[in-house]
Amino acid sequence: VMHGKCILTALGPNVSPGLRDQVGEAFATALGAELSLTIRIVGVQEIAHPTMGQGKEFDLLFTSKTPNGSAAIRKLHDQAQQIQGTVQEAIRKVTSAGKSQAWCSSTLDFYGPQAAKLPKGSKIKEVFGQRPAGHS
Repeated sequence: VMHGKCILTALGPNVSPGLRDQVGEAFATALGAELSLTIRIVGVQEIAHPTMGQGKEFDLLFTSKTPNGSAAIRKLHDQAQQIQGTVQEAIRKVTSAGKSQAWCSSTLDFYGPQAAKLPKGSKIKEVFGQRPAGHS
């Protein structure tokens, strides 16, 4: 099982309110295509960008069942820049933003008798992007 949190930022004067569902769908489609997985959106919170004034920030939670967790974590690690670019472009398009940014933290939980024997334990975390200012 993979789950995660993303902070997606859409900057620019053309970003209209009420886009959380479209942003969630665009994110799920983009990340799902990169990882060859079905991504389910658990929730999206849309807020005015806290420091830039023009634009929106979307805090998003997601989950996915993956038949091959090692392949997913490897892609998240090895292709982080490409995945980040794909996600950012999808968000930019759906919001009409001049610029978009993405920070995502994904955790894979492994289950079964062999999970405890994994070198990094039964939970493996991968992060891409830069966490926005003011978030810890």
